[in-house]
Amino acid sequence: MLRSGPPEFVESRKIRAAELIPLTPNFSREVTPLQVISRFLWRVVILTILAAIGRHGFGKTFASLVVPAAFYCVFTGAFRREPLFGPSLTHFDEAATFAAIACSISRLA
Repeated sequence: MLRSGPPEFVESRKIRAAELIPLTPNFSREVTPLQVISRFLWRVVILTILAAIGRHGFGKTFASLVVPAAFYCVFTGAFRREPLFGPSLTHFDEAATFAAIACSISRLA
């Protein structure tokens, strides 16, 4: 059994829960348009790579991958409570772009 030491030592070693939990700074929820565009382009690159290795042709595979990406953006924007028609780019703008891409690709394919 471990010795805990004299009561004075034990009392001085007690740590409050508030001291264990690090305080997080208040970060701004606003993202720059450059961050949104780069996030969108990375998603398009990943979806393009996945569509290129698909079995059903690039157009059909890409269109079928873009639709869930649009739904993901809608759910993420709703979860983060981003404004639909705000002054900055949001996940809803990405969802609209993905939906437009899906419609145009499905018409061409």
